Amino acid sequence: MSIDKLSLYDFIAVLMPGIFFLISTEMIFNFASSELVIPEGNNFPLLLLLIVFGYITGILLQGLSQTITDRILKLFWKGQLSEKCLMDNNQFLSDDYKKIFWEKVKQKLNRSKPTGNEQGIRKNNREIFSLIVKLIEHEKHSDKIQIFIAQFSFFRSLLTVFSILLSFLVFKYFSYGNFTRIEIMILVFSLIGLLISYSGVKKRNEDFVRATLDAFII
Repeated sequence: MSIDKLSLYDFIAVLMPGIFFLISTEMIFNFASSELVIPEGNNFPLLLLLIVFGYITGILLQGLSQTITDRILKLFWKGQLSEKCLMDNNQFLSDDYKKIFWEKVKQKLNRSKPTGNEQGIRKNNREIFSLIVKLIEHEKHSDKIQIFIAQFSFFRSLLTVFSILLSFLVFKYFSYGNFTRIEIMILVFSLIGLLISYSGVKKRNEDFVRATLDAFII
């Protein structure tokens, strides 16, 4: 995939969560006129303004997802998959696959399979995986991997959006004691979206790790 297509994909991955967050927040709190948030007819200036605000909001959401959501996921998953999957007691990769992998690591990176305590092994695994990513990027075989990274970032942003919306709805319910019909719809949609986004984040993370290791070995 070309850089232009990846850039377009990244732009959409930032823009869509931002616009969705703005529209949903407006439906819950009614901060602005509905025409500003959902332009009608041929109102191009307001549509352009929505795109600009949506993109800026999307960037902020992406930053929030990188600093907070990512940490929560790592705590929930008990570490990064890229460091855990290379350990002997992890079943994500087969023993035969790991054997071939460590042979390639010795051959290409002149690094041996780490030994010692779990913390030290994980640290070494992180370093080795980072070197592998840089090697693949240098050899220009990273298009598919970049797609998985972009998709992971997109689903992680959506996970952040749905989590914030659910927090807004809980706050409003305890403040006013009831939900409107549109708020019930957003609540149900956010719960479903939260589950789907989490599944997407988990799957894309697994795809990224697998594709990276496969590209290194092959």
